[in-house]
Amino acid sequence: MSVNWDIVCSVVTSIAAVAALGISVSQIWASNKQQLLDRRLRLWIKAHGLMELCAHSRFRLEKKEDGPELTNDYLFLLMTNNSLLCDIGPVIEHISDQDWKKRFLLKLDELKEMAFEAELVFRGSSAKALGAFFTDYASLLMSIYQYQIMLNCLKEDCRSFLHSLEEAATTVGEKEQRAVLHEAEDKLLNSYDELSFHVAARIKGQCGSSWLS
Repeated sequence: MSVNWDIVCSVVTSIAAVAALGISVSQIWASNKQQLLDRRLRLWIKAHGLMELCAHSRFRLEKKEDGPELTNDYLFLLMTNNSLLCDIGPVIEHISDQDWKKRFLLKLDELKEMAFEAELVFRGSSAKALGAFFTDYASLLMSIYQYQIMLNCLKEDCRSFLHSLEEAATTVGEKEQRAVLHEAEDKLLNSYDELSFHVAARIKGQCGSSWLS
């Protein structure tokens, strides 16, 4: 019985092609899995750095003045004192400078992008909690920034019109702006507590997960 080598070659070629395809799919799957884990880990490292700032600044965030928050600029420095945010720390001293304002807004956009990405690459409550934390952190920085603008106006009112601190505060609407600041502080602390005490372990598990979700 003669062997049809054309058929044999065709079969062998087909088997080799299927095997190569299987290997290629496996490699793509492994690469995608690693990319996902890398993205999760990168976000978690950045979140952890911000969580450390929250922990170190908790006393200041919880302290509510019954009057103008004259150390508002110091709070901004506390909340930007890491490698991710240190480049915008000086903005609080250059409120009227447009270049600094642009840097500040770009950094807030970066935090918001992290929030969006977190909700894409993590699962379930972990995604929601991490996204909320990044969003609330950006919101607090904006509230501090806006309060400082008002505070500078308050000080200028005192100098220009010789008003008392209380009179100037009424003129510029300090009490209302302070309430917004305090609300942003409380919201961030709530997000931090949720992330730190209820979700962190699940996030760490997803960062070290060996399977693609």
